Amino acid sequence: MIVMYVCICNSVTSSEVKRAIAQADADLENVLETLGVGTGCGSCKTMAREFMRSVLTDNKTKNESALYHAA
Repeated sequence: MIVMYVCICNSVTSSEVKRAIAQADADLENVLETLGVGTGCGSCKTMAREFMRSVLTDNKTKNESALYHAA
């Protein structure tokens, strides 16, 4: 798994964001606030939101596919 920085000012990694999303019931603004994403220079906020939405979409797809079983 590749780990990237989502917020360089506060050294927040993609792994930390994924973990926070799982614990925060997908409240994006709460995740941003809790991790401090965007509180430094602020230039990461848009990209961070896009990353979080992609994580949520991936999680939803995985959860939905678990509901289906081969006949």
